Amino acid sequence: MFKYFFLLIYSFSVFAHHSEHATQATEPYPVIWISDYQDNDDGHNIKIHLENFIFAPEKITYKASGNEGYIVITVNDIPIGRAYSDWFHIPQRFITLDTNVVKVTLKTYDHYNLTIGDEVISKEITIDRY
Repeated sequence: MFKYFFLLIYSFSVFAHHSEHATQATEPYPVIWISDYQDNDDGHNIKIHLENFIFAPEKITYKASGNEGYIVITVNDIPIGRAYSDWFHIPQRFITLDTNVVKVTLKTYDHYNLTIGDEVISKEITIDRY
């Protein structure tokens, strides 16, 4: 019985998402800044301006190489989607607080955080509810 319990616990740890895994960025390091455009119909459109980073969705699950990958978008610390280009739409249903924190985080295509030293490469902006 104990060996099956151990196997069960081990299998959960093997397939868990390990957010502490990271890949070091290469020089020149990626730079991010974000523009917010209120959508007249629903929510917000954000433009993710990037330097020294290449979107590479066709390489998802491959071993990381260089400053390539995708972006994870979070609103108030809740992941709402991935961006594979420099534009992303945030529906109004995610803008629930008076002031909302939108964060973009660079990921490698093997799903690791892209870092400079110990710092994850990300950028935050605030969006007020309308």
